[in-house]
Amino acid sequence: MCGDTQVVPSIHACIVKGETPFIVGSGDNLYDFTFVTNAADAHVLAVENLLGPKTAAGEAFFISNQEPVPFRDFCLAVWAEFGHVPPYQVHIPATVAWFAGYLAEWATRLTGSSATLSRGSVKDACGTRYASGQKAKKALGYSPRIGLVDAVRLSCQVSLSNLRFSSVLIKSGIQGARTESASGCPLMNLARAVKLQGWREVSSGTSIQGNVSEDVLFLVI
Repeated sequence: MCGDTQVVPSIHACIVKGETPFIVGSGDNLYDFTFVTNAADAHVLAVENLLGPKTAAGEAFFISNQEPVPFRDFCLAVWAEFGHVPPYQVHIPATVAWFAGYLAEWATRLTGSSATLSRGSVKDACGTRYASGQKAKKALGYSPRIGLVDAVRLSCQVSLSNLRFSSVLIKSGIQGARTESASGCPLMNLARAVKLQGWREVSSGTSIQGNVSEDVLFLVI
């Protein structure tokens, strides 16, 4: 099946696991996302530039929807598309969640089971992940064509279709059918801190420097 296997499927899985009421940290940390159509548009603009004035040659750009939103609000929007509203809310301090993630990691090692909670997932849930897209706008003329609201709606539609298709496969006894691997959608991965060999880590709103070829490097968040 096509589509993302990380963002929407992971958030959707919280419904089944009964995890939607829990807010790790403040819940106000901002995340930005990238819809696949917008990422494709950026690549087309880069090719046009390299075939023309070449002003983008050797440059690096942040490509995103340029709509940072609180991570909790994004999760609520995804759950709403599946007809779910958390029945209540419980705030869990980040330090408590981190310790619980540490214990969960040891539990999975000892039992061989899988769990969504880990120190890494807590760090992601509490982190801030967005960057300025002004450089891409100025040099490439990039602006997101699909807004975040429509991106969430379209992504969840695809994810729901894949869930239904996977359910049919499982009921039919198709070998290797797995709901979580079939529930893709065209919403790309969450923004993460950029750490590439030979490059310095960058913060929000900055450009990056490094050794690059005549190609364009996209940091899709």
